[in-house]
Amino acid sequence: MRNQTDTSLFETLDLMSDGPTNWLEANLTKGAKLGYDPWLHTQGAIERFRISAERAGATLVPLSPNAVDQIWPDQPEPPHARAVPHPLELAGETSQAKRARLAEDLKKTRRRRRSADASHSICWLLNIRGADVRTRRSRCPSRC
Repeated sequence: MRNQTDTSLFETLDLMSDGPTNWLEANLTKGAKLGYDPWLHTQGAIERFRISAERAGATLVPLSPNAVDQIWPDQPEPPHARAVPHPLELAGETSQAKRARLAEDLKKTRRRRRSADASHSICWLLNIRGADVRTRRSRCPSRC
């Protein structure tokens, strides 16, 4: 939102057209190393970042542990909560129906497998939810 940003201090970009991969390709220098946390990105995103880095003559380097974790000494503990079933009336269809639909799509496209590596995709497919990711509802008072 350009009208909410001091454009003398910040450059505004359109995430959809300018995306991070385009920015990496245009701004990484030859021989640069770009660190990333492999736990925070999907395999597909890492592959797109790797290609952009290589086009710029740079290298993508996995970091362990995460650099932010190293400089944040008092960060809160991650939540330890079990996944819970997502009610059918909210999910719209059973997990079995979703998996059957996915299997049918795999047959039609003659694919042998399909990856669901993003947590939200897995939760959708299995009709489960967890308390490890804050949602708008979890920040609401109990009356929400």
